[in-house]
Amino acid sequence: MSTQHASLDIGGMTCASCVKVVEKTLQKVAGVVDASVNLASEAARVDFDPDQVDVATLIRAVERAGYSAELIGSPSGPDTPANAGPSVAQAAAAAAATAHRTAPA
Repeated sequence: MSTQHASLDIGGMTCASCVKVVEKTLQKVAGVVDASVNLASEAARVDFDPDQVDVATLIRAVERAGYSAELIGSPSGPDTPANAGPSVAQAAAAAAATAHRTAPA
């Protein structure tokens, strides 16, 4: 089983009970290996099997529990570390923008 990790921005939590509700909601979703929620950062980290569940399903589960949820960044797995740098396309676009701004007039 290959596991991916997703970070979700969770809105509407106000107390430790809210954290428990969101954690239990995520942990009940088939394919979720682990879920932890932090009230201070209003974020959840979810480890899941992408063959069984996708991020949209995780977000819908949180929303059904009465909270808002949004993906932070993109899901990562063993081949796509969470701290990976920009994509080639992003790096090329940034380089082109820099070259345009610094080119002589």
